[in-house]
Amino acid sequence: MSGSSVQSRWATQLAPDVIGEILLECIPFAEETRFASGAAHSAEPRAMFPISLSHVCREWRQAAVSFKKLWSFLDVDQDATDDATRLEVYLARSGQYPLTIILMYPDSDADPTHNHAILGRLLRESSRWKTFCCDVYGLFDASPRSTGLTHAQWTALTFPELRNVVYLHRRGHSSSDSDEDDDEEEDTDEDDSSHESEGTDEEIEVDQANDTGALVEPDPPFEKLLQSLPGKVAAQLLRFYSYCTNDEYEDEMLIHLSRATRIRCAFISTHKHFWGTEPGDLYLNLPHVEYAMFATGDSDRTPNRSFLFRNELPNLCGLNLRVGREGRDVFTLYEGVPMPGYLAKLVVLRLCGWIIVTDDALTQIIDALSSLVDFTIEIRESRDVNIAHFAHLLTPEVPVIRLPRLQHLRLMLNHELPNDTLLPMLAARFTAPAEAAYARLRSFAFYDTVYTDYDDSIGSGIRLTNNRALIRHLEQVKAQNGWNIQTVELEGELWLEPLNGEFMLDI
Repeated sequence: MSGSSVQSRWATQLAPDVIGEILLECIPFAEETRFASGAAHSAEPRAMFPISLSHVCREWRQAAVSFKKLWSFLDVDQDATDDATRLEVYLARSGQYPLTIILMYPDSDADPTHNHAILGRLLRESSRWKTFCCDVYGLFDASPRSTGLTHAQWTALTFPELRNVVYLHRRGHSSSDSDEDDDEEEDTDEDDSSHESEGTDEEIEVDQANDTGALVEPDPPFEKLLQSLPGKVAAQLLRFYSYCTNDEYEDEMLIHLSRATRIRCAFISTHKHFWGTEPGDLYLNLPHVEYAMFATGDSDRTPNRSFLFRNELPNLCGLNLRVGREGRDVFTLYEGVPMPGYLAKLVVLRLCGWIIVTDDALTQIIDALSSLVDFTIEIRESRDVNIAHFAHLLTPEVPVIRLPRLQHLRLMLNHELPNDTLLPMLAARFTAPAEAAYARLRSFAFYDTVYTDYDDSIGSGIRLTNNRALIRHLEQVKAQNGWNIQTVELEGELWLEPLNGEFMLDI
Protein backbone atom coordinates (compact mmCIF):
# COMPACT_ATOMS: atom_id res chain seq x y z
CA MET A 1 0.00 0.00 0.00
CA SER A 2 1.37 3.40 -0.94
CA GLY A 3 2.20 6.04 1.63
CA SER A 4 -0.40 8.41 0.19
CA SER A 5 -3.12 5.76 0.52
CA VAL A 6 -2.25 5.15 4.16
CA GLN A 7 -2.27 8.89 4.79
CA SER A 8 -5.63 9.34 3.07
CA ARG A 9 -7.24 6.44 4.96
CA TRP A 10 -5.88 7.75 8.27
CA ALA A 11 -7.24 11.22 7.56
CA THR A 12 -10.69 10.04 6.49
CA GLN A 13 -11.09 7.84 9.58
CA LEU A 14 -10.84 10.83 11.93
CA ALA A 15 -13.54 13.41 12.42
CA PRO A 16 -12.59 16.87 11.12
CA ASP A 17 -12.72 18.38 14.62
CA VAL A 18 -10.29 15.71 15.86
CA ILE A 19 -7.89 16.56 13.05
CA GLY A 20 -8.35 20.21 13.99
CA GLU A 21 -7.38 19.53 17.60
CA ILE A 22 -4.30 17.63 16.41
CA LEU A 23 -3.29 20.50 14.15
CA LEU A 24 -3.85 22.91 17.04
CA GLU A 25 -0.96 21.24 18.85
CA CYS A 26 1.33 22.33 15.99
CA ILE A 27 1.01 26.02 16.91
CA PRO A 28 4.31 27.12 18.51
CA PHE A 29 2.86 29.24 21.33
CA ALA A 30 5.05 32.15 22.44
CA GLU A 31 7.45 31.46 25.29
CA GLU A 32 8.45 33.69 28.21
CA THR A 33 11.91 34.31 26.78
CA ARG A 34 10.51 36.01 23.69
CA PHE A 35 8.92 38.80 25.71
CA ALA A 36 11.51 38.99 28.48
CA SER A 37 14.48 39.44 26.14
CA GLY A 38 12.93 42.25 24.10
CA ALA A 39 14.50 40.77 20.98
CA ALA A 40 13.00 41.78 17.67
CA HIS A 41 12.86 38.24 16.36
CA SER A 42 12.62 34.98 18.22
CA ALA A 43 14.48 31.90 17.08
CA GLU A 44 11.14 30.14 17.30
CA PRO A 45 8.55 30.29 14.50
CA ARG A 46 5.59 32.60 14.80
CA ALA A 47 2.90 31.75 17.31
CA MET A 48 0.24 30.97 14.72
CA PHE A 49 -0.91 27.99 12.69
CA PRO A 50 1.62 27.06 9.95
CA ILE A 51 -0.61 27.34 6.90
CA SER A 52 1.49 24.85 4.96
CA LEU A 53 0.00 22.03 7.09
CA SER A 54 -3.36 22.65 5.41
CA HIS A 55 -1.73 21.72 2.08
CA VAL A 56 -0.79 18.15 3.04
CA CYS A 57 -3.99 16.66 1.63
CA ARG A 58 -7.60 17.59 0.91
CA GLU A 59 -8.87 16.07 4.18
CA TRP A 60 -6.40 18.06 6.25
CA ARG A 61 -7.25 21.20 4.35
CA GLN A 62 -10.99 20.82 4.84
CA ALA A 63 -10.52 20.04 8.54
CA ALA A 64 -8.17 22.99 9.04
CA VAL A 65 -10.26 25.55 7.19
CA SER A 66 -13.40 24.57 9.11
CA PHE A 67 -11.69 24.56 12.55
CA LYS A 68 -11.97 28.24 13.43
CA LYS A 69 -9.81 28.09 16.57
CA LEU A 70 -6.75 27.26 14.45
CA TRP A 71 -6.91 30.66 12.79
CA SER A 72 -7.52 32.68 15.94
CA PHE A 73 -3.82 32.94 16.87
CA LEU A 74 -2.33 35.99 15.17
CA ASP A 75 1.39 36.80 15.39
CA VAL A 76 1.88 39.77 13.08
CA ASP A 77 4.48 42.46 12.43
CA GLN A 78 3.49 45.96 11.40
CA ASP A 79 6.71 46.20 9.37
CA ALA A 80 6.34 42.94 7.40
CA THR A 81 4.92 43.51 3.92
CA ASP A 82 3.09 40.16 3.72
CA ASP A 83 1.40 40.31 7.10
CA ALA A 84 -1.58 42.43 6.06
CA THR A 85 -2.59 39.86 3.44
CA ARG A 86 -1.92 36.95 5.79
CA LEU A 87 -3.99 38.64 8.49
CA GLU A 88 -7.05 38.82 6.26
CA VAL A 89 -6.90 35.07 5.61
CA TYR A 90 -6.69 34.25 9.32
CA LEU A 91 -9.41 36.71 10.34
CA ALA A 92 -11.79 35.36 7.73
CA ARG A 93 -11.21 31.73 8.68
CA SER A 94 -11.43 32.35 12.43
CA GLY A 95 -15.06 33.44 12.09
CA GLN A 96 -16.10 34.92 15.46
CA TYR A 97 -13.67 32.88 17.56
CA PRO A 98 -11.87 34.88 20.32
CA LEU A 99 -8.48 36.15 19.15
CA THR A 100 -5.01 35.77 20.65
CA ILE A 101 -2.86 38.57 19.20
CA ILE A 102 0.85 39.31 19.19
CA LEU A 103 1.52 42.64 17.46
CA MET A 104 5.11 43.72 16.88
CA TYR A 105 6.53 47.01 15.61
CA PRO A 106 9.85 48.10 14.14
CA ASP A 107 12.57 49.14 16.58
CA SER A 108 10.94 52.01 18.45
CA ASP A 109 14.33 53.54 19.32
CA ALA A 110 15.20 53.88 15.64
CA ASP A 111 11.75 54.89 14.37
CA PRO A 112 9.70 57.00 16.81
CA THR A 113 6.65 57.14 14.51
CA HIS A 114 4.84 54.13 13.11
CA ASN A 115 2.35 52.96 10.56
CA HIS A 116 -0.68 51.43 12.32
CA ALA A 117 -2.59 49.87 9.42
CA ILE A 118 -2.50 46.36 10.92
CA LEU A 119 -3.52 47.69 14.34
CA GLY A 120 -6.43 49.44 12.66
CA ARG A 121 -7.56 46.19 11.07
CA LEU A 122 -7.31 44.40 14.40
CA LEU A 123 -9.21 47.15 16.22
CA ARG A 124 -12.16 46.48 13.91
CA GLU A 125 -12.24 43.07 15.59
CA SER A 126 -11.79 44.43 19.14
CA SER A 127 -14.94 42.66 20.33
CA ARG A 128 -13.11 39.35 19.76
CA TRP A 129 -9.81 40.14 21.50
CA LYS A 130 -9.07 37.64 24.26
CA THR A 131 -5.29 37.98 24.62
CA PHE A 132 -3.30 41.00 23.44
CA CYS A 133 0.51 41.08 23.46
CA CYS A 134 2.02 44.24 22.03
CA ASP A 135 5.10 46.45 21.87
CA VAL A 136 3.67 49.38 23.79
CA TYR A 137 6.35 51.74 22.51
CA GLY A 138 5.12 51.11 18.99
CA LEU A 139 1.53 51.37 20.12
CA PHE A 140 2.08 54.67 21.93
CA ASP A 141 1.56 57.00 18.95
CA ALA A 142 -1.48 55.22 17.47
CA SER A 143 -4.31 57.58 16.56
CA PRO A 144 -7.66 57.43 14.76
CA ARG A 145 -6.02 58.76 11.59
CA SER A 146 -3.08 56.32 11.63
CA THR A 147 -5.37 53.32 12.16
CA GLY A 148 -7.97 54.32 9.57
CA LEU A 149 -10.71 54.76 12.17
CA THR A 150 -13.02 57.72 12.52
CA HIS A 151 -12.95 59.64 15.78
CA ALA A 152 -16.35 58.17 16.66
CA GLN A 153 -15.14 54.62 16.01
CA TRP A 154 -12.01 55.23 18.08
CA THR A 155 -13.97 56.62 21.02
CA ALA A 156 -16.47 53.74 20.90
CA LEU A 157 -13.86 50.95 20.97
CA THR A 158 -14.68 48.17 23.42
CA PHE A 159 -12.91 44.94 24.35
CA PRO A 160 -15.55 42.84 26.13
CA GLU A 161 -13.72 39.50 25.82
CA LEU A 162 -10.18 40.70 26.65
CA ARG A 163 -8.75 38.75 29.60
CA ASN A 164 -4.96 38.80 29.14
CA VAL A 165 -2.60 41.67 28.33
CA VAL A 166 1.17 41.53 27.80
CA TYR A 167 3.28 44.68 27.42
CA LEU A 168 6.75 44.38 25.93
CA HIS A 169 9.45 46.59 24.44
CA ARG A 170 10.95 45.36 21.19
CA ARG A 171 14.60 46.23 20.59
CA GLY A 172 17.28 45.52 18.00
CA HIS A 173 14.97 45.23 14.99
CA SER A 174 16.20 44.99 11.43
CA SER A 175 13.33 45.01 8.98
CA SER A 176 12.67 41.68 7.31
CA ASP A 177 9.65 39.72 6.25
CA SER A 178 8.75 36.44 7.82
CA ASP A 179 10.10 33.32 6.18
CA GLU A 180 6.83 31.56 6.96
CA ASP A 181 5.18 29.95 3.93
CA ASP A 182 5.76 31.56 0.53
CA ASP A 183 2.37 30.38 -0.66
CA GLU A 184 0.28 31.98 2.08
CA GLU A 185 -0.90 34.87 -0.10
CA GLU A 186 -2.22 32.43 -2.70
CA ASP A 187 -4.01 30.18 -0.23
CA THR A 188 -7.48 30.93 -1.60
CA ASP A 189 -8.75 28.02 -3.67
CA GLU A 190 -12.29 26.77 -4.18
CA ASP A 191 -12.53 25.60 -0.53
CA ASP A 192 -12.33 29.24 0.56
CA SER A 193 -14.70 30.86 -1.94
CA SER A 194 -17.10 31.94 0.78
CA HIS A 195 -14.30 33.38 2.89
CA GLU A 196 -12.72 35.28 0.04
CA SER A 197 -15.70 37.58 -0.18
CA GLU A 198 -15.40 38.28 3.56
CA GLY A 199 -11.81 39.33 3.11
CA THR A 200 -12.71 41.52 0.14
CA ASP A 201 -15.47 43.24 2.11
CA GLU A 202 -13.01 43.96 4.91
CA GLU A 203 -10.48 45.40 2.49
CA ILE A 204 -13.15 47.64 0.97
CA GLU A 205 -14.19 48.75 4.45
CA VAL A 206 -10.61 49.66 5.36
CA ASP A 207 -10.15 51.56 2.08
CA GLN A 208 -13.34 53.50 2.67
CA ALA A 209 -12.28 54.40 6.20
CA ASN A 210 -8.89 55.54 4.97
CA ASP A 211 -10.49 57.59 2.17
CA THR A 212 -12.82 59.24 4.66
CA GLY A 213 -9.91 60.13 6.89
CA ALA A 214 -8.14 61.82 4.00
CA LEU A 215 -11.08 64.19 3.46
CA VAL A 216 -11.43 65.50 7.00
CA GLU A 217 -9.46 67.99 9.00
CA PRO A 218 -6.92 66.78 11.60
CA ASP A 219 -8.40 64.60 14.33
CA PRO A 220 -10.02 66.37 17.26
CA PRO A 221 -8.38 65.68 20.64
CA PHE A 222 -8.45 61.98 21.46
CA GLU A 223 -7.32 59.70 24.26
CA LYS A 224 -4.34 57.51 23.44
CA LEU A 225 -5.06 53.81 23.36
CA LEU A 226 -2.57 53.15 26.15
CA GLN A 227 -4.34 55.75 28.28
CA SER A 228 -7.82 54.40 27.67
CA LEU A 229 -7.04 50.67 27.95
CA PRO A 230 -6.66 50.60 31.76
CA GLY A 231 -10.07 52.15 32.33
CA LYS A 232 -11.71 49.99 29.66
CA VAL A 233 -10.23 46.55 30.33
CA ALA A 234 -8.23 46.36 33.58
CA ALA A 235 -11.23 45.42 35.72
CA GLN A 236 -11.91 42.36 33.54
CA LEU A 237 -8.33 41.12 33.07
CA LEU A 238 -7.21 37.83 34.57
CA ARG A 239 -3.53 38.20 33.68
CA PHE A 240 -1.34 41.26 33.18
CA TYR A 241 2.36 40.88 32.36
CA SER A 242 4.65 43.80 31.63
CA TYR A 243 8.19 43.18 30.37
CA CYS A 244 8.89 46.92 30.10
CA THR A 245 11.09 48.93 32.43
CA ASN A 246 9.72 52.44 32.00
CA ASP A 247 6.20 52.33 30.64
CA GLU A 248 4.28 55.30 32.02
CA TYR A 249 0.90 53.57 31.77
CA GLU A 250 1.89 50.35 33.47
CA ASP A 251 1.02 51.59 36.94
CA GLU A 252 -2.32 52.90 35.68
CA MET A 253 -3.30 49.36 34.72
CA LEU A 254 -2.54 48.05 38.22
CA ILE A 255 -4.91 50.47 39.89
CA HIS A 256 -7.93 48.79 38.29
CA LEU A 257 -6.92 45.09 38.31
CA SER A 258 -9.77 43.84 40.49
CA ARG A 259 -10.02 40.31 38.99
CA ALA A 260 -6.45 39.50 37.92
CA THR A 261 -4.86 36.34 39.31
CA ARG A 262 -1.35 36.76 37.84
CA ILE A 263 0.64 39.98 37.55
CA ARG A 264 4.13 41.01 36.51
CA CYS A 265 5.25 44.65 36.53
CA ALA A 266 7.95 47.14 37.45
CA PHE A 267 7.02 50.22 39.45
CA ILE A 268 8.49 53.34 37.90
CA SER A 269 6.02 56.18 38.27
CA THR A 270 5.08 58.55 41.05
CA HIS A 271 1.38 58.08 40.43
CA LYS A 272 -0.70 59.57 43.24
CA HIS A 273 -2.51 56.26 43.86
CA PHE A 274 0.71 54.69 45.10
CA TRP A 275 1.79 57.33 47.60
CA GLY A 276 0.70 56.92 51.19
CA THR A 277 0.54 59.88 53.51
CA GLU A 278 0.17 58.06 56.80
CA PRO A 279 1.58 54.80 58.21
CA GLY A 280 -0.63 51.94 57.13
CA ASP A 281 -1.77 53.49 53.83
CA LEU A 282 -2.04 50.90 51.08
CA TYR A 283 -0.24 50.88 47.78
CA LEU A 284 -2.16 48.11 46.05
CA ASN A 285 -5.48 46.41 46.48
CA LEU A 286 -5.45 43.27 44.35
CA PRO A 287 -8.01 40.94 45.91
CA HIS A 288 -7.66 37.97 43.54
CA VAL A 289 -3.96 37.92 42.70
CA GLU A 290 -2.36 34.54 43.38
CA TYR A 291 1.11 35.03 41.86
CA ALA A 292 2.81 38.40 41.56
CA MET A 293 6.20 39.41 40.15
CA PHE A 294 7.11 42.96 41.14
CA ALA A 295 10.21 45.11 40.64
CA THR A 296 10.69 48.26 42.67
CA GLY A 297 13.49 50.42 43.97
CA ASP A 298 15.15 51.24 40.64
CA SER A 299 14.48 54.92 41.25
CA ASP A 300 14.20 57.02 44.39
CA ARG A 301 10.94 58.35 42.95
CA THR A 302 9.17 55.00 43.00
CA PRO A 303 6.88 53.89 45.84
CA ASN A 304 9.54 51.98 47.78
CA ARG A 305 8.95 52.69 51.44
CA SER A 306 7.64 49.65 53.29
CA PHE A 307 6.53 48.14 49.98
CA LEU A 308 6.44 44.60 51.38
CA PHE A 309 4.06 45.55 54.19
CA ARG A 310 1.69 48.09 52.69
CA ASN A 311 -0.22 46.06 50.11
CA GLU A 312 -3.58 44.36 50.31
CA LEU A 313 -3.12 40.95 48.65
CA PRO A 314 -5.46 38.57 50.48
CA ASN A 315 -5.18 35.61 48.05
CA LEU A 316 -1.49 35.86 47.26
CA CYS A 317 0.36 32.56 47.51
CA GLY A 318 3.48 33.41 45.46
CA LEU A 319 5.56 36.60 45.44
CA ASN A 320 8.70 37.30 43.40
CA LEU A 321 10.06 40.69 44.49
CA ARG A 322 13.11 42.34 42.94
CA VAL A 323 14.52 45.38 44.74
CA GLY A 324 16.69 47.94 42.96
CA ARG A 325 19.54 50.03 44.32
CA GLU A 326 17.18 52.73 45.57
CA GLY A 327 15.03 50.28 47.53
CA ARG A 328 16.74 50.72 50.87
CA ASP A 329 13.46 51.23 52.71
CA VAL A 330 11.37 48.51 51.05
CA PHE A 331 11.53 46.43 54.25
CA THR A 332 11.23 49.33 56.67
CA LEU A 333 8.89 48.56 59.55
CA TYR A 334 6.23 50.99 60.69
CA GLU A 335 5.76 51.19 64.42
CA GLY A 336 2.35 49.92 65.38
CA VAL A 337 1.62 48.48 61.94
CA PRO A 338 1.32 44.67 62.04
CA MET A 339 2.68 42.27 59.48
CA PRO A 340 0.28 42.03 56.51
CA GLY A 341 -1.96 38.99 56.55
CA TYR A 342 -0.90 37.80 53.10
CA LEU A 343 2.59 36.88 54.39
CA ALA A 344 1.07 34.04 56.42
CA LYS A 345 -0.50 32.60 53.24
CA LEU A 346 2.58 32.73 51.03
CA VAL A 347 3.74 29.35 49.76
CA VAL A 348 6.48 30.67 47.47
CA LEU A 349 8.61 33.75 48.20
CA ARG A 350 11.57 35.12 46.24
CA LEU A 351 13.42 38.18 47.52
CA CYS A 352 15.94 39.26 44.90
CA GLY A 353 18.18 42.19 44.08
CA TRP A 354 19.34 44.67 46.73
CA ILE A 355 17.73 43.16 49.80
CA ILE A 356 18.49 45.40 52.79
CA VAL A 357 16.76 44.41 56.00
CA THR A 358 17.51 44.83 59.69
CA ASP A 359 17.67 41.88 62.08
CA ASP A 360 14.41 42.97 63.72
CA ALA A 361 12.54 43.28 60.43
CA LEU A 362 13.95 39.97 59.18
CA THR A 363 12.81 38.23 62.37
CA GLN A 364 9.27 39.60 62.04
CA ILE A 365 9.09 38.64 58.36
CA ILE A 366 10.31 35.09 58.99
CA ASP A 367 7.91 34.72 61.93
CA ALA A 368 4.99 35.68 59.68
CA LEU A 369 5.76 33.14 56.93
CA SER A 370 4.01 30.21 58.58
CA SER A 371 2.88 28.53 55.32
CA LEU A 372 6.03 29.04 53.26
CA VAL A 373 7.27 25.97 51.37
CA ASP A 374 9.71 27.49 48.87
CA PHE A 375 12.03 30.36 49.88
CA THR A 376 14.63 32.17 47.75
CA ILE A 377 16.74 35.11 48.95
CA GLU A 378 19.56 37.06 47.31
CA ILE A 379 22.09 38.98 49.39
CA ARG A 380 24.30 41.39 47.45
CA GLU A 381 26.53 42.69 50.27
CA SER A 382 27.37 41.35 53.70
CA ARG A 383 26.16 44.52 55.45
CA ASP A 384 22.72 44.31 53.82
CA VAL A 385 21.54 41.19 55.66
CA ASN A 386 23.03 39.47 58.68
CA ILE A 387 23.44 36.03 57.16
CA ALA A 388 24.38 34.49 60.51
CA HIS A 389 21.13 35.80 61.99
CA PHE A 390 19.24 34.49 58.95
CA ALA A 391 20.73 31.01 59.43
CA HIS A 392 19.91 31.13 63.15
CA LEU A 393 16.26 32.01 62.43
CA LEU A 394 15.94 29.03 60.09
CA THR A 395 17.52 26.60 62.56
CA PRO A 396 14.68 24.79 64.37
CA GLU A 397 14.94 25.17 68.15
CA VAL A 398 12.03 23.89 70.22
CA PRO A 399 9.73 25.52 71.20
CA VAL A 400 10.34 28.13 68.47
CA ILE A 401 9.99 26.64 65.00
CA ARG A 402 10.08 29.17 62.18
CA LEU A 403 9.06 28.28 58.62
CA PRO A 404 7.65 24.91 59.75
CA ARG A 405 6.64 23.89 56.20
CA LEU A 406 9.85 24.88 54.43
CA GLN A 407 10.99 22.24 51.92
CA HIS A 408 13.01 24.17 49.33
CA LEU A 409 15.59 26.85 50.09
CA ARG A 410 17.70 28.90 47.66
CA LEU A 411 20.39 31.37 48.62
CA MET A 412 22.43 33.66 46.39
CA LEU A 413 25.43 35.58 47.71
CA ASN A 414 27.60 38.18 46.02
CA HIS A 415 30.18 38.10 48.79
CA GLU A 416 32.28 35.51 50.59
CA LEU A 417 30.77 33.45 53.39
CA PRO A 418 32.54 31.25 55.97
CA ASN A 419 31.99 27.55 55.34
CA ASP A 420 30.37 26.78 58.69
CA THR A 421 27.72 29.55 58.65
CA LEU A 422 25.00 27.47 57.02
CA LEU A 423 25.91 23.93 58.03
CA PRO A 424 24.06 23.70 61.40
CA MET A 425 20.86 24.99 59.85
CA LEU A 426 21.11 22.65 56.85
CA ALA A 427 21.86 19.66 59.06
CA ALA A 428 18.83 20.34 61.26
CA ARG A 429 16.54 20.82 58.27
CA PHE A 430 17.74 17.92 56.15
CA THR A 431 17.64 15.44 59.05
CA ALA A 432 14.29 16.39 60.57
CA PRO A 433 12.78 13.26 62.18
CA ALA A 434 9.42 12.01 60.98
CA GLU A 435 7.69 13.14 64.17
CA ALA A 436 9.21 16.64 64.08
CA ALA A 437 6.99 19.73 64.14
CA TYR A 438 8.61 20.97 60.96
CA ALA A 439 9.04 19.56 57.46
CA ARG A 440 12.24 17.99 56.23
CA LEU A 441 14.19 20.10 53.76
CA ARG A 442 14.05 18.46 50.33
CA SER A 443 16.48 20.72 48.44
CA PHE A 444 18.98 23.51 48.97
CA ALA A 445 20.42 25.51 46.06
CA PHE A 446 23.37 27.87 46.46
CA TYR A 447 23.79 30.47 43.69
CA ASP A 448 27.16 32.10 43.23
CA THR A 449 27.78 35.16 41.08
CA VAL A 450 30.03 34.63 38.07
CA TYR A 451 32.13 37.53 36.83
CA THR A 452 34.94 37.90 34.30
CA ASP A 453 38.37 39.23 35.22
CA TYR A 454 40.95 40.10 32.59
CA ASP A 455 44.18 38.11 32.90
CA ASP A 456 47.17 39.86 31.30
CA SER A 457 49.23 36.67 31.28
CA ILE A 458 46.84 34.91 28.90
CA GLY A 459 45.44 38.01 27.20
CA SER A 460 41.78 37.20 27.85
CA GLY A 461 39.16 37.12 30.56
CA ILE A 462 38.71 34.31 33.09
CA ARG A 463 35.53 33.31 34.88
CA LEU A 464 35.63 33.78 38.63
CA THR A 465 33.18 33.25 41.48
CA ASN A 466 32.94 34.69 44.98
CA ASN A 467 32.53 31.50 46.98
CA ARG A 468 34.68 28.79 45.44
CA ALA A 469 35.74 27.48 48.86
CA LEU A 470 32.14 27.34 50.13
CA ILE A 471 30.98 25.60 46.96
CA ARG A 472 33.66 22.92 47.39
CA HIS A 473 32.60 22.51 51.02
CA LEU A 474 28.92 22.13 50.06
CA GLU A 475 29.83 19.52 47.46
CA GLN A 476 31.71 17.57 50.14
CA VAL A 477 28.74 17.80 52.52
CA LYS A 478 26.46 16.57 49.76
CA ALA A 479 28.72 13.59 49.03
CA GLN A 480 29.04 12.67 52.71
CA ASN A 481 25.35 12.94 53.65
CA GLY A 482 23.45 12.42 50.41
CA TRP A 483 21.55 15.67 50.86
CA ASN A 484 20.00 17.31 47.81
CA ILE A 485 22.38 20.27 47.56
CA GLN A 486 22.89 22.09 44.28
CA THR A 487 25.49 24.72 43.48
CA VAL A 488 24.77 27.04 40.57
CA GLU A 489 26.95 29.65 38.87
CA LEU A 490 24.68 32.46 37.71
CA GLU A 491 25.53 35.33 35.37
CA GLY A 492 22.05 36.82 35.00
CA GLU A 493 19.43 38.01 37.48
CA LEU A 494 18.02 35.52 39.95
CA TRP A 495 14.49 36.94 39.80
CA LEU A 496 14.31 36.04 36.09
CA GLU A 497 15.25 32.38 36.62
CA PRO A 498 12.33 30.05 35.84
CA LEU A 499 12.92 27.70 38.81
CA ASN A 500 9.54 25.96 39.27
CA GLY A 501 7.78 28.22 36.78
CA GLU A 502 5.25 29.82 39.12
CA PHE A 503 6.01 33.32 37.85
CA MET A 504 6.49 32.53 34.18
CA LEU A 505 4.07 33.58 31.44
CA ASP A 506 0.90 31.54 31.90
CA ILE A 507 -1.51 32.27 29.06
